[in-house]
Amino acid sequence: MERKHYLHHLTVVVPDLEAALASFAPFDPNPERHLLESTGIEIGVVRIGPTEIHLIHPLRDDTLPARQLREKGGPFVHHIGVGIESIDEEMNRLSEAGMPPLSEPQLTAPGLREVFVRFPRGTGLELQLVEDRREGKVELIDNGVLDAIESVRERA
Repeated sequence: MERKHYLHHLTVVVPDLEAALASFAPFDPNPERHLLESTGIEIGVVRIGPTEIHLIHPLRDDTLPARQLREKGGPFVHHIGVGIESIDEEMNRLSEAGMPPLSEPQLTAPGLREVFVRFPRGTGLELQLVEDRREGKVELIDNGVLDAIESVRERA
């Protein structure tokens, strides 16, 4: 079976959500915003074609994103979300390749299952698998995303 993958989203931690959203306004003038008070973050979701950019802004200094911003000295890529057809099949395949899931898949919104996988060899990146069955989501379009990530992993 031919596997289809695509870049679902890129998550970036930012110190100033308003400035970050303004930078993306030419691409998406009406981004979504989600306030997650329990975790101390606000998320802006910008859509560029079929891909989403998730902008995470810490609301409190005691959150992990706030600590990471201080350590890194500014905005940084937190993780890459790879869209897949079947999270269960992909977890099995990646486990065999030495990239086991870090937890069970979570239903994060209606029609949206996600799980982080162990991304070896010190790339500094985190990888999240996303099974997105929300209404209106585009077809999976690109087989090359995981090949590109595999190439980065091999060079690390």
